[in-house]
Amino acid sequence: MTQEEMLSQMEEMPQPLQQVNASQAETIKKLTSQNESLQSRIKELQSQIAWLNRQLYGRKSEKLPVFDSGQLNLFAEELAALQAQADGQRDEAVARLPKEERLTPKEKRQVRQMTEDLPVLEQVRIRPEGIDEDLYKKIGEEITRVVEHEPGRLYVREIIREKWALRDNTQLPPKGMTAFLIAPMPLLPIYREYR
Repeated sequence: MTQEEMLSQMEEMPQPLQQVNASQAETIKKLTSQNESLQSRIKELQSQIAWLNRQLYGRKSEKLPVFDSGQLNLFAEELAALQAQADGQRDEAVARLPKEERLTPKEKRQVRQMTEDLPVLEQVRIRPEGIDEDLYKKIGEEITRVVEHEPGRLYVREIIREKWALRDNTQLPPKGMTAFLIAPMPLLPIYREYR
């Protein structure tokens, strides 16, 4: 190889290197702009997270005391007068109701006393299906009294539904179950939704 050939090869060689260098410089500019935009997006998201944390866990004006207990109430007399007027109107409306509708809850329960004297001839105990006694503990029972009829006598059938709850209330219940379980109510001749 002659010296002239070597010089021509050396002159040709930098041209591809210059092209590679130019393409790399262009790639660096693109990556730098992309990095700057991503950094600004990260700052924006961090400020949103900080705002949400302040909303969830920060001090709120609702937590401050609403008013001073020693402060006078401007409308106390008017409110007392309005309350007395409303109570009088309610008493008049209750007096106009038929006697059956005026019964208090206690008086309504006394109507059920006729079933208290009936004998309990049948008790049905129902347990929730698939209960694991290692995870759940029994917390009580829900008792429903149903009056049954045989020719010549009436009797009561008690349906006892067991209530269960998780022993450890910090753990999650097994898949498909809830933290609180109660046996379902069986179908009755006159269906009524029980909870």
